[in-house]
Amino acid sequence: MATETGPSGGENTGNTVLLEAAAGEPVTLPGGFSLADAGFSRTGDDLVLKAPDGALVTIRDFFAGDDPPDLTTPDGARISGALADRLAGPLAPGRVAEAGTDSGGEAIGIVTSISGKAFVIRTDGSRVELGVDTPLFQGDILETGPDGAIGVILADETTFAMGEEGRMVLDEMIYDPDTQEGSLSLSILKGVYTVVSGLVSKTDPNAMTIETPIGTIGIRGTQIGIEFADGENLTVVMMREADGYVGEVFIQNGGGLQVMNQAHQVMFVGGFGQIPTFRESMDDAGVVRMFQTTLSHLPTPYGRENDYNTQEAASGGGVEDFVTEAGAAEDEPAASDEPIRVVEGDYTQPPPLEGAPIPAPEEPVPAPEDDAAETSSTGERRDEETVPPTEEPPAEEELPATEEPPVEEPPAEETPAEE
Repeated sequence: MATETGPSGGENTGNTVLLEAAAGEPVTLPGGFSLADAGFSRTGDDLVLKAPDGALVTIRDFFAGDDPPDLTTPDGARISGALADRLAGPLAPGRVAEAGTDSGGEAIGIVTSISGKAFVIRTDGSRVELGVDTPLFQGDILETGPDGAIGVILADETTFAMGEEGRMVLDEMIYDPDTQEGSLSLSILKGVYTVVSGLVSKTDPNAMTIETPIGTIGIRGTQIGIEFADGENLTVVMMREADGYVGEVFIQNGGGLQVMNQAHQVMFVGGFGQIPTFRESMDDAGVVRMFQTTLSHLPTPYGRENDYNTQEAASGGGVEDFVTEAGAAEDEPAASDEPIRVVEGDYTQPPPLEGAPIPAPEEPVPAPEDDAAETSSTGERRDEETVPPTEEPPAEEELPATEEPPVEEPPAEETPAEE
């Protein structure tokens, strides 16, 4: 069978690529192999990667050393050896702890909302379907299906929502509720997210980081949107918090570092070696279009989180209700008894009393004006007919002038006399 030298000194045998791990050197995977969609497993000291099409990559002696090497792709993606170790699971699944539980630690978060299918892979290798109130632990891997989405609250009041076909690892969380100090590290392989940083990032601007295969995102007390659906092209959008506050975010990779600190700024990263670049900023409607699912699942218990009205719109409409706020207020008053109760006094009374009567007269007013213009322009034929009725008063004046009124009185008296 033919063999082919691999990029890291390995060989290609059939549909399996064999690579060798070298201490301190990253392992480069074959072209076209996606880290975001790969399955990770281990066989002894070897790391086995499986693509969705069934293609296999085996990296010999990957786990032989204390620090596994990083994995890279020709397309510019990179994940750390530690993350690959976590994704591969334990050497003996199910023996780390009781199936479906954490390895002895306390829960660091909880699922607050869910739609569709979503799962967690525990550190013992067990895979559990998520539900509301499911506890989350350090080291958990979160995955959502094609129709899945979840909302999560972490111990330091960090909140985030994860959209469909996402894959995230809760790497590490250290938090002291008394001092509100600690650190939080998350890894995202793919998916769409909305994240609102918690107390940890308020006390230390470098305490919260999100690792992706093409760059590190540092969150310094703010809300952001992350679009990384294909696991290759990263878009980060700065969002306003509920009170309008905008913090700061930095994005760093092998190409350089960029800082975002204005509402609705957009940053794009196309590879680990490419410097992050600014794109055209968005408006509110653009933010909702890109992050509607995650905004509608975002937990909002602390008042900082900004769902951009998506959760209110979900009770009576969709994105259109948000984009055209005035239209939403006028379109829904008729059926606003139950769904609009969420908006309280904004739309229940003012629009029906003030908004409805004002537009009602304004709309008919132009219609009659047009009709009047049409009647006046339709023809002067009716003008001639309308002149006589308008000249009836002068006709009455001519009657007294012709002394017809006295003539009318005597005939009225003469007729009875003759009779």
